[in-house]
Amino acid sequence: MVENLLKASVDVTVYNRSFDKTLPLVEKGAKNAKTVEEIFE
Repeated sequence: MVENLLKASVDVTVYNRSFDKTLPLVEKGAKNAKTVEEIFE
């Protein structure tokens, strides 16, 4: 689902305690939140 949003040029922020798990989506254009709080900024 996130990949479809990125393809549609929607800004997406992802979070996981392990940065490595978000890397494939970050490489496709998602923003990475370092903390849960950053998701809501």
